[in-house]
Amino acid sequence: MTDLTRPFPDEARLGVSGRMVAACRAENRAALVGYLPVGYPDVPGSIAAMVALTQGTGGGGWTPSRSACRTPTR
Repeated sequence: MTDLTRPFPDEARLGVSGRMVAACRAENRAALVGYLPVGYPDVPGSIAAMVALTQGTGGGGWTPSRSACRTPTR
């Protein structure tokens, strides 16, 4: 029977990100899981966000594409 009181009951089934979160938890460290929908606000913007998330920005922050700043239409 699976022990549901453990943070990750069946660690053998964890994927890459799950193993990373488990390792961070074991070291009492925080983990950030990024959710980036492809194509939002546009493809170049989503690519820039993915690069910033995975490689960092050297402290410069992420500048969204111009379409991310437009006023929504109704």
